Amino acid sequence: MSADQILVWFAHAFDGPFTVLLILLAGLAGMLWTAQHRGKLDLAQMFKDDSGKESGLRFAILGAWIMSSWTMMALVVAKSDQIVMVFSAYLLFWSGAPIASKLIDKWNGTLPWAKP
Repeated sequence: MSADQILVWFAHAFDGPFTVLLILLAGLAGMLWTAQHRGKLDLAQMFKDDSGKESGLRFAILGAWIMSSWTMMALVVAKSDQIVMVFSAYLLFWSGAPIASKLIDKWNGTLPWAKP
């Protein structure tokens, strides 16, 4: 592979959305590293459950959030026709699920319109 072919490959690989993602990830990594080393943040605590044990589920949720956010951004940049549906699903899953969880916790088992 020649230097020209490598340059062309990099030009196609690092398009606008991918470059923005790399810059944002580098900035986020820098901020997290600085906060961790100043003692203001414990990143390990982010991946532990309520009992203090490591949680693969929390790591998977973080990965799912990153991937869905990236997909959302890529569709916006591509000006896709599906953006309304994807944005609605994004809001439902990442905002609606915690709200539904709070409502379920507060629900006493009877419907508001049901007779006691």
